[in-house]
Amino acid sequence: MAQLACQLVPLGYAELTTLYLDGKAIAAALSFIHKKRRNFYLMGHDPRFKIFSPCKILISHLIEKTFQEGGIFCMGAGNYAYKRDWT
Repeated sequence: MAQLACQLVPLGYAELTTLYLDGKAIAAALSFIHKKRRNFYLMGHDPRFKIFSPCKILISHLIEKTFQEGGIFCMGAGNYAYKRDWT
């Protein structure tokens, strides 16, 4: 997966987004992009910052960025509670 992302990011088909606090990465997300659709794929965070919900903050920024670009934010298949919360 890392090799795929490394190949697709420079072509604009994937995006690695990172959330920093005081210059330190505390959350990161991988999305795939095609025809203005950002397909949210994978996210991780530093467990020491879990209480501050860094993943929610990062998703919020990704959704806002997608809408500013006139795109569609896709969370993928599945009927999970966190997806219903965002919709």
